[in-house]
Formats: sequence, structure tokens, C-alpha cells
Amino acid sequence: MELVKYPDPILMSPCENVAEFGDETSGIADAMLELMYEFKGLGLAGPQAGLSKKIVVINPSGKQEDEIVLLNPEIVNFFGECKFQEGCLSFPGIYAKITRPDKVDCVAQMLDGREVSFSCEGLLARIVQHELDHLNGVLLYDRMGPLGRKAHQRELRRLRKEYRGG
Repeated sequence: MELVKYPDPILMSPCENVAEFGDETSGIADAMLELMYEFKGLGLAGPQAGLSKKIVVINPSGKQEDEIVLLNPEIVNFFGECKFQEGCLSFPGIYAKITRPDKVDCVAQMLDGREVSFSCEGLLARIVQHELDHLNGVLLYDRMGPLGRKAHQRELRRLRKEYRGG
């Protein structure tokens, strides 16, 4: 499993639901967590690992007991608003101020297929929203305003060149 970077097309396409629960999906989640830790991320979505599946791994603290694996997650409600600097493993070295809701209510499935609902706010809400964006083909680039895109023009051009192998 390798980290997928912009402008790989898998990052821009909506994902399919996870239909199989069990050992294979648990193994995928473990590999995604390893990849996330290797690149010092707080979250990783299926497309960033080359999988067009609705699977997300998150760990806001880096402690093993705080690992979260969500399958087929959805935001069902949101509250408030805050603007915060965001980065993305698929856009190395690029950070932009992004406005998002400060609190979200979500539903998802766990590795055993059990449905859960939860609320989160602050950093965890931001991570959840960022990773769910990936599942819907929405990128950091899409959330940047025109000034953010212009400010990062050089880095974006470099990533496109690297992707083409040049």
C-alpha cells in the first residue's frame, strides 16, 4: 500500500460503500493506519491508499488507544463554523486556511459492521470532515479559495509534474 498524491484521478472520484466486514477489511484498516503513521498524518481515507472504498482511519493523538476506523461514514448534521490551517498527506507541503463547521454529528459502521452514531467537535470534527471529503472526491485544493490556489501554484505544478513522471 502506497500513499496516493495529487493529481491521481482516484482522489477525485466518489468511493463505493464497504460491503464486506471482517478480517480482510481489518487488515486493510491496519495497513492504512501504518501508512498514516509513516507519513505522520492524523487521518487517511481509502483513496489516499489507492482504494476506492469508504474507509477512513483517524488518530488525533497518535496514541494507539485513540485509533478510529470508520466504514461508510456520513455527516448527518453540522453546527457552528471555524477557520483553521489544514494540510493533507496527498498535498505534501501545502497548507491552507479552510472554513468548516466546528461540530458534526455522524453515522458510520465499525469493522464488525455494527452501526454507530457519534458527535465530535474541534480537531476531531475537522479531521472527520477532511477525510469524508476524500470519500466524496473533494480535495484540499477544492476547499481553497482562489487566493489559496494562487499562493500554492508552484507546489501544485510540482505535484502535477511528479505525477506525470517528470
